[in-house]
This record gives sequence, C-alpha cells and structure tokens, in this order.
Amino acid sequence: MALAGPVVAGSSEHADRVFADRAARDAHLDRLGVCALEVNPDPTPIAAEGALWGGLEAHGLPAALDRLLTRLRANNSESLKALDRPKIPLRANASQNDIRRRVIRRKISSGTRSDAGRDRRDAFLGLAKTCAKLGIAFSDYLGARLLVPGSATIPFLPEIVSLRAAQPP
Repeated sequence: MALAGPVVAGSSEHADRVFADRAARDAHLDRLGVCALEVNPDPTPIAAEGALWGGLEAHGLPAALDRLLTRLRANNSESLKALDRPKIPLRANASQNDIRRRVIRRKISSGTRSDAGRDRRDAFLGLAKTCAKLGIAFSDYLGARLLVPGSATIPFLPEIVSLRAAQPP
C-alpha cells in the first residue's frame, strides 16, 4: 500500500514524515520505538492516532474543541432536559416535521409546474397532516368531503379540532 502524501496534514516540508510505502512508514515507527510498545503489537493504530492528533494540532482544532466542550458543560442541564421528558421529541420543530415528506418528494420530482399547483399541493398536504394528527384516514376524510357513496360521515376538521381542544388531557 503506497502512502503518497504526508501522514500529518501540513507536514510535507518534513521529509521524515512522508513515506513511499508501508514498509518505509513501519521502519520510521520502529526507529521512534513505537513498534516496541507493549500496549499493542500493531503500530498502525498508534501511528494513525498520532497522525490524527498531529493534523488537529496543525489546524488549531484542539482550541476549537476546548471551546465546544466548555460550552457543552455550561449548558449541561439544558442538554439533558430531554431525559426528564422522554415523550418529547428531540427535534421539537413540528412544522419542519410536517413538511418533511413533501420536501423529500420535491427533491426527487423537482416540485410543481405552477403556483396554483403548489398552492393545491400545500393545501392537501396540510389536510393530510391534520387528519394524521387527529387519527383520521385521509381517504375517509376526502370521501366524506366529496360525498362518495358509502363513505363514513366525518365532521369538518375545524369542528374536530375544537372538540378535541375542549377535552381535558
């Protein structure tokens, strides 16, 4: 396996850190005494970890990681509130969840051809989501609205929402 580039980002100016192949890299690690470590007989994981850390250091990322960890520790109680109430979704943005299916479909089929088509699509999507939240099959709701013979009688959605809102939880 040939390693064409530097092992550590930004180390191309150090000829002893650029290896032509695995054997050259292993010989360098052996000279450094890494191969003699008793923790792990295979020097590759240790060298990979060292190279990763060196790359992070070269880009100044440990300071960025320290700031992130400090911010996370400061907001620890806020971050763990989800554990107190497991029924609350981690992403509480209900409107984003409501349109997710439509966004995926739009990405696949490139949307509607007209503004009127978009308005109709959005209206039907809103009705379908409201029916789902109320536990009503959308096809049954449409059948009731379009007076399809044999369809169930379903009140208008605003009436159902008002009735359910008036009920105690």
